[in-house]
Amino acid sequence: MATPTILIALDGATFTVLEPLMKQGVMPFLRDFVAGGVKAPLMSTVHPLTPPAFVSMYTGRTPGNHGVFDFTRVEDSGETVFFPFNDSRNVRCETIWAIANRQNRKAAVFNFVVTSPVNPFCGVMIPGLVQWKYLKTYTFPTTFYEKLKEQPWFNRKALCWDLTHERDAVSSGLPVDQLGWVKDHIEREEQWFQVFRFMMDHEPTDLMAMVLDGVDKLQHVCWEFLDPALIPAAPDARQQEVIAACHAYFRKLDDFLRSVREKAGPEARIILTSDHGFGPTEVNFNINQMLHELGYLHWQATAEDISDEEKYRSLKLDWNRTVAYCPRRSTNGVYIRVSRQPGQPGIPAADYDSVRERIAAALRAVVNPLTGQPMVKAVATRDEAFPGAGNAGAPDLNVVLGDHGFVSTAQSPEGLVTPVGHVIGTHYPEGILIANGAGVARGKSIESRAITDVAPLVLYSLGLPIPSNFEGVLPTGVFEPAHLAAQPPVTGEPAFEEQPAATAVNKDADIYSQEEKDAVYEQLRALGYVE
Repeated sequence: MATPTILIALDGATFTVLEPLMKQGVMPFLRDFVAGGVKAPLMSTVHPLTPPAFVSMYTGRTPGNHGVFDFTRVEDSGETVFFPFNDSRNVRCETIWAIANRQNRKAAVFNFVVTSPVNPFCGVMIPGLVQWKYLKTYTFPTTFYEKLKEQPWFNRKALCWDLTHERDAVSSGLPVDQLGWVKDHIEREEQWFQVFRFMMDHEPTDLMAMVLDGVDKLQHVCWEFLDPALIPAAPDARQQEVIAACHAYFRKLDDFLRSVREKAGPEARIILTSDHGFGPTEVNFNINQMLHELGYLHWQATAEDISDEEKYRSLKLDWNRTVAYCPRRSTNGVYIRVSRQPGQPGIPAADYDSVRERIAAALRAVVNPLTGQPMVKAVATRDEAFPGAGNAGAPDLNVVLGDHGFVSTAQSPEGLVTPVGHVIGTHYPEGILIANGAGVARGKSIESRAITDVAPLVLYSLGLPIPSNFEGVLPTGVFEPAHLAAQPPVTGEPAFEEQPAATAVNKDADIYSQEEKDAVYEQLRALGYVE
């Protein structure tokens, strides 16, 4: 096998947190790894959310082309609106592991979102966001799951999402057992470490890729103990415990990265990335309350019990009268309903532009009372924010808040902007890119890169042509000039758009049971992505 390529994505990782930990000696291996390689800021998708960002990372295409904008998508029948979960069938563009497969490269892919159900391919895959009860069903091939089950260390409950603490860890500031939260994620990452090591020992592949999402989870809940600007100068006993627990997590992460380097050898190219960065927020912008006050959104007159299936509407809106809404905290955008024919819900098509501009102007006018600055940093139309052939499912307006926080979709008689109660962590656009290995420059910082650049970087590392329709470009500054001269980048045939009929998963089948939907829904609620 040629020089292996290893892609490790640290969900939500930011140099804001990692660099102080390296300097303090919490992550000595990462410090040396960076010093012996290349680093750069990595800019996320226009809306820095896990699903669109990771899909851009592994397709080299922006959301307007790959078609994933959130955890869920919008299905508006005219009578009502539903929000089913996105899955691999909603990804319009070919993945880097499928491209590698077509050119005789084998891949192992672990814990990436929007990869289930698994299209048959040459290698091993365990998708992300899988409930432990269904891990065997979604592992490809199932024989790999059987091999894992035989290992004395394997614990599928620890490997998958555990809701014991996550149900309490909402971003609105409710109390959470931070120590228990960190402990759970140390145990979970250890399981993924073991799976990765097992793969390296027993079934090595040309490309090995894995997401470790504990960084994101800790930063959502423990940001005040990770951001150097917020860590108490004289922490009390409890605060010291939480800080120590967070450091224990990052030490474990550092040990894992060290073991991967040792097993892979010094020549292996290891690429560390993140889907987005992190930073502080301390207010809620109640976007649906604003739409209500504009007369475009109407709440249900009375609280009604709804069925399990109906709760994926979750907003408790009067859909006969609502013409503009934000479906999820994680959406950070506004959908505008256009009536299909007279008498149906929505606005007339002739009014679309004027309504959209009125909403955009109202968004720009909201002021953050803590800063006196506009609450909304930028508002963009669908075609401005998400240009591409797959943007039909994107919000009509994309909203970027001044502090990069998520909007709130709840009713708020208290006003359009309300305090969270304390500073919490939220997604910021600037993540990380670090590379080290054969042919990689040493001790070099390069200019900021786009998240779509990761896909051509991985394919070039594998010695493969870069598809001509990639939006990402190879960051040549990662490599030594001599390496680039010996292996010049090659442009290849375009990657597929829309999955080929011979390999596409049946798009008409509902792959998720009601129990699985409930579990994922609770996971998203726990992290503050839905209300």
